[in-house]
Amino acid sequence: MNRVVFTKNICWFILEMVEAGELVLLDYGKRSDEEQFRLYTMGLSKCDGKNIISMHQRGRAVDLYTLKPDLSEICDPNLGWDYWHHIWQTKYGGEPMISWDQGHFEGALTKGEVMFQLPKDSVSGFWRVFIWMKNVFPFYFWTILIIGLMVLLLAALGVVYLIS
Repeated sequence: MNRVVFTKNICWFILEMVEAGELVLLDYGKRSDEEQFRLYTMGLSKCDGKNIISMHQRGRAVDLYTLKPDLSEICDPNLGWDYWHHIWQTKYGGEPMISWDQGHFEGALTKGEVMFQLPKDSVSGFWRVFIWMKNVFPFYFWTILIIGLMVLLLAALGVVYLIS
């Protein structure tokens, strides 16, 4: 889901929440790298904003809160987080709920898009390809890795056999 589709979907979703009687407060749409890093250092995010990019930095995540009728404090939605995340996933194509961050709603990754990027000088070429494959092909990656390791093991056994 690209940023424009995400914005359209989150607007329709919030409207649906309001029509159902929820008092919705939108917080943390698009974040700067600096703001993301600040939240990371405070222990409020698992994304540091440089090595691990947040969907907030991409403009494809928001944090929503619901308020009590007198607007005095934040509370759980009347219909519950599970209900609203189910609607977000099934009707609007969003990602599943994160158990430790229930008010977080994000758009799904598009095909071939990776969740994080590596600084250019931080990792050698081999490991860069390794990490890229793990993120782009999560299921096939492990299959390819296991087959590759088996081939290396068989090759090593073959060399040992030839030497002896």
